Amino acid sequence: MDRYRKSGIYNKKINSGKFEKYFLSEDVLQNSVNAITGDNESVWVATLGGIFTIHPGDNTVQHYSSNHGLPHNNIKQIFRDTKNQIWAVCYGKDICCFRNNKMMKFRVSSINDILDITSVTEDKNGNIWIATYGNGIFKIDSASSVNFSTEQGIFSDYCYSIIADDKGFIWIGHRAGLSQINTDDFSVNTFSKKNGIINEFNYNAVFKDKTGNIWFGTSSGIIKYDPAKNKKNLVPPALNITSVKFSDKEVDFTHDIICPYDAYKLKIEFMGISYKNPSKVTYQYKMEGYDLGWSEFSTDNIVQYNRIEDGNFTFFVNACNSDGICTDKPLELKIRIEAPFWKRWWFLTITLVTICMSIYLFSDGFADQFGGTHGKKFKYKPFKEILLKNCEKSMWEQQTILNNEFSSWRQCINPNTNEYYEQIDDITVVGIKI
Repeated sequence: MDRYRKSGIYNKKINSGKFEKYFLSEDVLQNSVNAITGDNESVWVATLGGIFTIHPGDNTVQHYSSNHGLPHNNIKQIFRDTKNQIWAVCYGKDICCFRNNKMMKFRVSSINDILDITSVTEDKNGNIWIATYGNGIFKIDSASSVNFSTEQGIFSDYCYSIIADDKGFIWIGHRAGLSQINTDDFSVNTFSKKNGIINEFNYNAVFKDKTGNIWFGTSSGIIKYDPAKNKKNLVPPALNITSVKFSDKEVDFTHDIICPYDAYKLKIEFMGISYKNPSKVTYQYKMEGYDLGWSEFSTDNIVQYNRIEDGNFTFFVNACNSDGICTDKPLELKIRIEAPFWKRWWFLTITLVTICMSIYLFSDGFADQFGGTHGKKFKYKPFKEILLKNCEKSMWEQQTILNNEFSSWRQCINPNTNEYYEQIDDITVVGIKI
């Protein structure tokens, strides 16, 4: 295989149908070809020893290398965009672009000094996307670049090939996986063993035919993707709750759940079934009576509440498929955890009565007693003055003062009977100790 790789390029004669070797160089690296592109006027050849431009019209050849400004001589791919610009990728900080045979450089990222750039493509809007081995994907323009890595959801940061389809998606080949980026909203889908992909994608072994089909070369054959068959899934996931556990004990959730009071650890599992991209089903949930609002959408289908006590709760969950089609209405589960005895009405009533009975009760009915030198009632005003005057004293001292004051006032002789005034009625003086 190495022998053929170092054999340079060959030209097929249309009249005879025979192949003839086209001389590039005596250098072995310059005869090791990685990629070819071109148009009616010129052919661009990417090699381990730089770039060759062949002009069939006058049979001239031009060579570009690091001596001419290329970041590296190992050109891994060469790509012609819709503006007839030639893009060359290799090791380095920059990606090179040839416009009217003049070389320009675009800085890919300011974070990494050296990038191992493996592949380049152009989307339907004319944006350039590059793939790297170890740093994910970059979308670049003349002013800035945007990076997509595993943090943004692609299958791997090690990218072997990249191509754009006619529907607005970028496809990236990895080892045993495939990533898809939507150029409209930058959402990411991945395909792996779950979707039948078990092979390693070969470096830059990808091609789009005239009908828009994408062909991927892998370590075990070819994968064909037909965008025309990739229709939006309008069927929402079939959503069900699969398990409910209170403090690690399974409970029956086929009806409303009622539990005795305790501090529970609650775990709820649910599943949304969608036959297209089942791993991309996302969920949003809320526990009414506990959560302040809905959760963010995620692929997690388990939620756990570490401490949930008495109250009435309703658990809601929604599910959406990979195309954003969600369930018509959320699935709900009602849960009631009974209140402890100290929150029951009968306990509160008993407690209130007990508190009232424990309040200091003292004194007889001052205001309804007769006494004094004229046999009149004890008025509220002097009674209030006594209370305010002694309010900072202890409850026992206040009781003693009031008893003494009242006894002294009442022990006057009734001139009509020549006896002490009798007690007519009782009143209650309530003192609350704070």
